[in-house]
Order: sequence, then C-alpha cells, then structure tokens
Amino acid sequence: MEIQTPATARCIIERFAQRFEIRKAAGQIILCFSWIQIRRPSQFSAKGRLVDLFHHCRLWHNFDIMRGQQQASRPKRPRPPLDAATFRAIALHYVGRYATTSERLKRYLVRKVREHGWSESAAPPDFDGLAEDFARLGYVDDDAFAESRVSSLLRRGYGAKRISAALRQAGIAAEKAEIAVPTDAESAQISAMAFARRKRLGPFGPPLADSKARSRALAAFLRAGHGYEIARKILAIEHDAADLDDNYG
Repeated sequence: MEIQTPATARCIIERFAQRFEIRKAAGQIILCFSWIQIRRPSQFSAKGRLVDLFHHCRLWHNFDIMRGQQQASRPKRPRPPLDAATFRAIALHYVGRYATTSERLKRYLVRKVREHGWSESAAPPDFDGLAEDFARLGYVDDDAFAESRVSSLLRRGYGAKRISAALRQAGIAAEKAEIAVPTDAESAQISAMAFARRKRLGPFGPPLADSKARSRALAAFLRAGHGYEIARKILAIEHDAADLDDNYG
C-alpha cells in the first residue's frame, strides 16, 4: 500500500476542511501530522507511522470528549434577576421579533420572570399594565393578529372549528374569535376544497380503494375542522369535473 507524505495528506485535509462539518476533525488530524513531521521520516516505518498517527488521533479525540464533559458539568453562571428596565426590554424584543397577542405576551413574560427571578429592590412586575401599554402603542394588536391568522389558515384549507381553536390557543378571546372566523357556506366550501387539493383527496387525488381509505380521508377532514357533510360531498366529486381548475385551481 502506498503511503502519502504528511505534506500531501495535509493539503488534502485542508482542502476538505472548507466544509464546516469537518473543520474541527480536520484540524485535529493536521495537528497530528504536524507532530509527526517533527521526527525524521527515517525513524518510522510506513506501518509504524500509521499506528502512531492513529494512536495520537484517538488520544486527541478522547481529550475533546473529556473537555466537553468538563464543560457540561461546570456550574452555569447564575442569571441576574429582572427589574423594570430589563422586563420592558425583553418584552420589546419579543414583540419586535414575533407577531403576538396580549395574552401570549403575558405568558412569555411570566415564563421569563420565573426563569430569571425578580429583583427584590424593584416593584412587582405589572404584566397586565405592560400588555395594555403595548396595545395602546400599537405594538400588540389582537384584532390584526386574528385577521392575519384566519387568512393564513383559510388559505391552507382549515375549517372554522380548527381556526377557532387556534385563535383561542393564541390568547384571542372567544367573542373575538367568533367574529373573526367566517362561518358562511361559501367560505367553508372554498377552504375545504383547498384542503382537499393540498392533501390530494377527493377529486384532486387517486380514487379511494376501499372503506378504510374513505374513513381515513373523512378523518383528515374532521381533524382539519371541517364538517362531516362537506367532507362527504367533496369525496364524492368525480375526478373529471371540468370546473375544478377554474374554481379551485
């Protein structure tokens, strides 16, 4: 077997090290090659050089494992408790990065106070007051959030029940959720057809082979928030219906 010189192997490894995933491993092997280059080539046979290289690569790998274990077992530096300034700064960062609701913002702040603690010298945190202040400034708008979420879920083909559940989970009040979710038959038909097209069901997919396949298709419609009747009608549509692409394409 032909053994390449350390310089040639070093060039090969450096070329592969351009990939991020193996930079660390390549650097370890380069160090091993550099250690071997200190010795004169005549001191090692080809077999001895490979054995020595493997031995030191293994030692370096074990050293990395032990160093990682030491870092993992090292106690973390305690986080400083929050005060009014950092409390508001965290809230500003959150609403600047994510579209949210007042209720979700309060949940986030409660979790952060529980994680970091609260400064004993500061007044107790006012979650409701900060949420109302952000709503007054326009940083948080529950109505706009509900409108955007409803539009997004309708385009993805979800039904009224699933959309209402998503709004309530996001912290939208039940009465606002009922107003935001469309309940007319036309919207229900359009969203159900969009769901069938996305999941390749009914006229947009292969014919259902048996009753089990039909039951699975109906269950998919029900999980998406659609009613049984509209799901049954869509699954009964013929595949060669001429107006499918015109109306739902």
